[in-house]
Amino acid sequence: MWDARLVDVGELPLGARSDAAPVLERLFGLDPPTTTGVETLREIARRIVRGRRPWLCLLDSAELLDKNTARHLRWCLSEIYRMVRDAATHSDVRLAVVVASRREDEWRGVTPAPRVSPLSLTEFSVDVVRQALYDLAQETSRNVAAAELQQHAERVHRLGEGLPALLVRCLQWIQAEEWVDMGRLESQELFEELARPYVQQGLLSADSLVPWGGQKLDEQRAALVEAFRVLAPYRLFTQSHLRHHLDSDRHLREAQERLGWPVEDLWRAIGETALLSRPLNEAWQEVYAPIRRLLDRYYNRTDDERASAHRGARKFVEAWAANQAGKEQAVGVVECLWHEAVVLRLQWLAEMERELRKSAMHLSWTLKESQAYTVTELRAFTARQMRNDEELQEAVRDVPGLFDRLVDIVAPTPGGAKA
Repeated sequence: MWDARLVDVGELPLGARSDAAPVLERLFGLDPPTTTGVETLREIARRIVRGRRPWLCLLDSAELLDKNTARHLRWCLSEIYRMVRDAATHSDVRLAVVVASRREDEWRGVTPAPRVSPLSLTEFSVDVVRQALYDLAQETSRNVAAAELQQHAERVHRLGEGLPALLVRCLQWIQAEEWVDMGRLESQELFEELARPYVQQGLLSADSLVPWGGQKLDEQRAALVEAFRVLAPYRLFTQSHLRHHLDSDRHLREAQERLGWPVEDLWRAIGETALLSRPLNEAWQEVYAPIRRLLDRYYNRTDDERASAHRGARKFVEAWAANQAGKEQAVGVVECLWHEAVVLRLQWLAEMERELRKSAMHLSWTLKESQAYTVTELRAFTARQMRNDEELQEAVRDVPGLFDRLVDIVAPTPGGAKA
């Protein structure tokens, strides 16, 4: 049997987030005050070896630790691990550490050994939501037809984007409402009731946006809330995206001016929030996809508002892509098609085929040869990006066969569709 200790950084005092010592105290049951000196680490190792049982450290909300504290804590745990490994003669004596964090940079690739093995936790799929609904129906002795259960699962997934916290809220609502009028799960009103508090108190909280504190916390958070408002429609964004909106959006510009930061500092703060997708092996930034979709609906409450936001994003992305070279051009083509598909699905579904075919032809002809790639290679790369893009495929699914026709326009094959 394991000796296990759970520490949720979100429940620690703010001062503890910049000091590894109180985290060690809670992980190993030490009496305060303590230090992170070598003798403390030796004492922890002796306790584990003396106990003759495996010790499990569970660290939740680790993104709230500042960078230096996270790295120092990682070093302390590595030293304890080494001491236990070298001293233990009993096969069950070992140290294991599980870290839950929205930021991996402070934990990946850090020496000394052992290296952390990353395990990405994604949103719950529709199948998982369906099983949860089935279990709820069984617990409450309710008979729900399979087709109806699938429809409910898709509605719940769309409302909460598969995020565990919102799945729990949806299940509680369904149980309280006795499964009556489940179509309300599609409504913006229920989104406001169930999801908006989670976004406000969780995703856009100071802990999430300004995890390491600092001065002018209210102004920092306000500026970041405005920044994510304008960036929410984008699947990827760069500092040039932020600059564009600072020039064109009065509310964002005023929030930046109240904070008194240059754009470079605001951009750096965006990169330090807990909302971004990690790890990301690109120069741009991305909000974790389920959170991005949730924020897009949070900030843009109606179909018209959302269509307007994506229409503006598509216009900027096309201009941005025109200034790129190499494969970034192809990325821009796919993003333009996706933004346009979102707009058409919301407002002009009947025009989707004609407009997207026309755009695919135009955008593919704008690809320019670079020192590294020919136009043919860039077209083929664009087609591969499209085939790997589940969101783009979902956006055009209401027009059967359209996705394949778009791919064939971008990278023509013998006998393929023509624009």
